[in-house]
Amino acid sequence: MTTRARAMLLKGVAVTVAALTTLTVPATSAAADETVCGHQVGGDILAKYHQIGGQGSPLGCPTSDELTTPNGRGKFNTFVGGAIYWTPETGAHPTWGAIRDKWGALGWEEGKLGFPVNDELTNPDGNGKRQQFEGGTVYWHPTLSSGAHPVWGKIGEQWGEFGREGGPFGYPTSDEVWNDSYNGYIQRFAKNDTMLFWSKGMGKNHGTC
Repeated sequence: MTTRARAMLLKGVAVTVAALTTLTVPATSAAADETVCGHQVGGDILAKYHQIGGQGSPLGCPTSDELTTPNGRGKFNTFVGGAIYWTPETGAHPTWGAIRDKWGALGWEEGKLGFPVNDELTNPDGNGKRQQFEGGTVYWHPTLSSGAHPVWGKIGEQWGEFGREGGPFGYPTSDEVWNDSYNGYIQRFAKNDTMLFWSKGMGKNHGTC
């Protein structure tokens, strides 16, 4: 065999190997997805699902394949007991229960709260729960909060300075709402029916009973 012929043969082998390598990459990537209860779950959402216990977690079986959020920013799968949402910036986090219901009532990821940035956490009192979102944090307690309520903005900052749910105001018992009498926003809290309010003209928050 001439040197030229040998070189052409080796070049052909290299091209064939490269082509085979290229063909195997998508197959490896696709293998990262799993079919669970008849639905496709993959990537970081699948990793989070396994981390929290899979079908044995509060989420249970998936009820959808992976979907793109309406705003195009992220992905999500729905499950019997909730959902897992993911964006490149926030990672993958599950939402469920009363906190998820409140998040949904406020517009899901397209509302003021945006996407979840951590999993649901238990508060220091051992009973209440909270979950942080891009635009604020939703708090819930089985007996002290009258449901789940978000805390955000200037009122949230002031509440945080006073120790959050462990401070003199306690858990939020209402959402932040506009009040004509104060010409600003008010939010009520559990301890002694306290209230924090904020008015743009005042530039700060105030507490009252």
